[in-house]
Amino acid sequence: MVKEYKQIPVRESNLAGTNRLKLIFLGLVTGLFSGMLAVAYRFVLAELDTIRDSIYNMPFSINYLWMFLAAFVFGVIVVQLLKWAPLSGGSGIPQIRGELLGRLSMNPGPTLISKFLGGSLANFIGLSLGREGPSIQLGGVTGKIVGKLFKTDKLTSNYLITAGASAGLSAAFNAPIAGTLFTLEEVYGSFSHYLLLPSIIASITANFVSFIFAGKIYSFSFRVNQTIDMNDIGWVVLVGLIAGLVGVLFNHFMEWTRRFFAWTRLKPIYLVPLIFMLTVVVGLFSPELLGGGHHLVEHMVAAPISVGMLVFWLIGKLVFTSISYNSGVQGGIFLPVLVLGAISGLLVYHISGLEPVYMVNFIILGMSAVMTAVVRAPIMSIVLVMEMTGSFTHLIMLSFASIIAFIVGEITRTEPIYETLYNNLIQRLTPQKVEESELIVSTFTIGPESPLKNTLISDLNLPTNLLIVEINREGLNLLPKADESIKTLDTVMVLHNVLDTELVHNYFTHQD
Repeated sequence: MVKEYKQIPVRESNLAGTNRLKLIFLGLVTGLFSGMLAVAYRFVLAELDTIRDSIYNMPFSINYLWMFLAAFVFGVIVVQLLKWAPLSGGSGIPQIRGELLGRLSMNPGPTLISKFLGGSLANFIGLSLGREGPSIQLGGVTGKIVGKLFKTDKLTSNYLITAGASAGLSAAFNAPIAGTLFTLEEVYGSFSHYLLLPSIIASITANFVSFIFAGKIYSFSFRVNQTIDMNDIGWVVLVGLIAGLVGVLFNHFMEWTRRFFAWTRLKPIYLVPLIFMLTVVVGLFSPELLGGGHHLVEHMVAAPISVGMLVFWLIGKLVFTSISYNSGVQGGIFLPVLVLGAISGLLVYHISGLEPVYMVNFIILGMSAVMTAVVRAPIMSIVLVMEMTGSFTHLIMLSFASIIAFIVGEITRTEPIYETLYNNLIQRLTPQKVEESELIVSTFTIGPESPLKNTLISDLNLPTNLLIVEINREGLNLLPKADESIKTLDTVMVLHNVLDTELVHNYFTHQD
């Protein structure tokens, strides 16, 4: 006998924030403002890159003395910005995740200003940091501001923060699909349709804004002209292996550098200016290592590079990025990681003996593979590289290389970088003060691999006091019953204390 469910009309749903038209509108607003902010940040960084490069290309003169002085002053300014807005440091991605899990609360105004100004100053001096992390945090903060302006509930506010983060990455790299995938998979960890709707709307809107102000261009100028033959797939596998090892080494080196700086016990007021001045020294001897590295990848495609120089850049970029990021200043690692991938792929190309027409293929394969090993998100990495290069004809080869790199990361039991960065962030922060009476609703989609599928609601070993208030199944909003089991693809809506957000999230997304 088929059990009957009491259907709840959507307009009478007990859950605030589930009105799709409202989510579309708010996602559009969030995408619009997040896109403008991310494009402005991208434009400022590009202009500062040009100024910095012109200074380093000058003959040795007193200009370098001014650069050392500027590095010291900018370092002090950045430290003051970090004191004013402590959650503005680093890439910003762990902070967005912490906000969504209820572990911390970003102060929108100071965080936004500090991220923009601090990231700009760090980029001008030349620290090896990317624009994607700051763009994601700027977008997430914008989403939080939109939520406050429209007086949304906590659940909808979290949706808008996620949507803004998606929009930030989309505008930073002109990659709307990858922007959505990254925030849903890596930041929020759920694919609820309520979450997907504003995220994809915001991401596409931000990409549209980017096209209006920056032109309809891809992040990189090179394209794949001819796909690698299946007979040469062994070289693709080798790219995956080498890139996987580089990604694993990068993750470990990031943690080693963090521990070394902690061992020195240097306070930020000394450490940050010191690293800023060290950056000037790096610029004197190897200006190619400065900044995120977009120019370096374009240079590798445009001119022949020796194996020795590639190895030097690989080691230099890995070490310098680890130092730059662990200084704690505002900046991300996406772009430097892609540079490491491009170098890894080009090194394999040099030993492959294949025709020059395939060189770009190896660069793109390496970028996707290293990103996969570092972040452990192969689908996002593949889509990101395809969107950034506008090359969509080599999906099979990208998948081969990325999966091999993923396996390397899994075999070596290397923790994904954003897991490490998030855990480190939470450990050093003072616990947030949240009223115990504050209740929120979280939504989770039960995947086919979930241990909760086919489990009776009465048999759930819940980690804390919570209430499953609604289940969305095949478009119907259903009241949960104790003798009913949870099904695959159910969207479960859970009422719980905000203090238990991370605990509840880990339980329903089966994370350890």
